[in-house]
Amino acid sequence: MTRAMMRAPTGSIYSVPEDATGDARVYGRFEGQRILGTPCTITVERLEDADPRALDLLRQPGFRRMGAAIHISGLDPFGKRTGPGFIRALGLYSIDWLGREDHPGGLGCTTPEPVAILTWDGDAGGTHHRRDDWQHHVHYGSCSSILTLQSVADLFSDAFRAEDVCQRADEVQGRSRCITYCEPQHIRAVRRLLDTHAGVQNNHLAQRATLRRVRRWTYRWERGQ
Repeated sequence: MTRAMMRAPTGSIYSVPEDATGDARVYGRFEGQRILGTPCTITVERLEDADPRALDLLRQPGFRRMGAAIHISGLDPFGKRTGPGFIRALGLYSIDWLGREDHPGGLGCTTPEPVAILTWDGDAGGTHHRRDDWQHHVHYGSCSSILTLQSVADLFSDAFRAEDVCQRADEVQGRSRCITYCEPQHIRAVRRLLDTHAGVQNNHLAQRATLRRVRRWTYRWERGQ
């Protein structure tokens, strides 16, 4: 069987069967992979929307397909600055190192981890342009580094700022980490998510709500009846 491959300069190869389409490109058992030169098999189990195992940056199960979200870095999977995206796939990602103990570390390398794929269709020059560009398991990112608009709607009822969201992330993620989310890069990423969806009726939220600006960099949810 021939395979469609994506090669990285680090010696990594991510491939899917060339005849695979749709979900078969993002869920299943993918053999013949290579991460940092090490052979492996990648497995992605499909998760349903709001699965309690898939917690976002705010430690909430806010992942719903076609819901809005952004990686807290403000970058796409290839390190390019991006705006918010839409959740297209949700899964549990793990790597089988085929018996090797001296393998790299990272996403799914030692234990299954919840992951999501976001599209970036609204970002000129962004990663995904054609409708099916996101359909490859190489585009998965860790759920814990993604902020969903659903979680912001669930946790904030009074007027709030991007800084408040970042502060909440620091509180729920714990202080043992060597980074803080209350720093300019992350605050800008949260603002891009909020600004993009201010004034928009968000039909993919669990409860009907519209995000409103109440003053510069300050927002409030207007709940539906």
